[in-house]
Amino acid sequence: SSHAVSIDNVSDLIAFREAVNNSKGIYKGIANASSGYKGIHFLLTADIDLDSLYKAGESWEPIGKSSSVSFKGCFYGGKHSISHLYIHAPAANYKGFFGYLDSALVEGVVLSTNDSIIGKQYCGGIAAYVNNLSTIRNCANHAYVEGASTHVGGICGYIGKSVIEDCFNTGYITGNEKVGGIVGYTNGNSSVYSAVRYCYNSGQIHAAKAAGGIAGNTYSYTRIEQVLHSGQIWADTLIGSIIGQKSQKSVVYAYGYYDRQISPVGGSNNTDDSTIMGKGTMELCNGKLPLGFDSLYWQQTAGLYPQLHSADSSTASCIAVQPVFFASNNDISRIGIDFDLSGCDYIQWKSSSD
Repeated sequence: SSHAVSIDNVSDLIAFREAVNNSKGIYKGIANASSGYKGIHFLLTADIDLDSLYKAGESWEPIGKSSSVSFKGCFYGGKHSISHLYIHAPAANYKGFFGYLDSALVEGVVLSTNDSIIGKQYCGGIAAYVNNLSTIRNCANHAYVEGASTHVGGICGYIGKSVIEDCFNTGYITGNEKVGGIVGYTNGNSSVYSAVRYCYNSGQIHAAKAAGGIAGNTYSYTRIEQVLHSGQIWADTLIGSIIGQKSQKSVVYAYGYYDRQISPVGGSNNTDDSTIMGKGTMELCNGKLPLGFDSLYWQQTAGLYPQLHSADSSTASCIAVQPVFFASNNDISRIGIDFDLSGCDYIQWKSSSD
């Protein structure tokens, strides 16, 4: 990214988006020329506050708003935050910071807690629809994401023959079907698997059907590796702390962990197996990385959940690894005796009769 074209402020970001969304667009002298900026690198150099658009009631138009103008280049967010991103389009599809990605790389994008994305189908915090050897890496979503229909995820709504790695979600994610903390729906083929690896979710997930802490539906040719879920999850049917609905068609799982005292619904389709395992809070926060977790990506502090080395330093990220310690025979749906609350500068606990 040392030779990337810079995006320095709100005006630059909007100009970049307009250039991507117009096949004849030009950004800082570089023409799109119907290429989707394939092979061109862009670097975000500062935090971006879209408050002026938010106050004007203007919904963010995704970068790569349709399949005909998908983004095909490389975007480096530099872990700079995007705040006050606002999308309210409950009847429209393909909503996110990015819309369509095709053979693209998106790295280091962070959406803030004051961001909100509401669409219909294919909705994701970082990107809505990710296809054809794309990679989403080292990104974080703290935003609220809602899709009235299907394919809704904290990081991506859909991935096909693509990879999500080193990413995490703390935001509330809700939709009707195929809803996941990281991704709503995954698909690949026998030549190119999709993959979700080195990812964790602490956000709440809500759906009518096929809700997963990591993925709502892993349809085919997908690898799920080294993932962690520590949030709450609700669905009427097809619910899992890692995968809501899984296919047996060449889907590979390795080292998927979840807190069974916070999410007591089983790992996938209400069941566990040797590759998807529920652990007690104390065991997950004992200062030792779970079996199979690579210390190149993960770090562990006693009294906290495992966390990615790449996690941003926001308050939301710090809260995400703070546990509640129930007694070993209790969980969030069945509290019979006293429990311990974790403490840090970011949390104030209150009791309520509601």
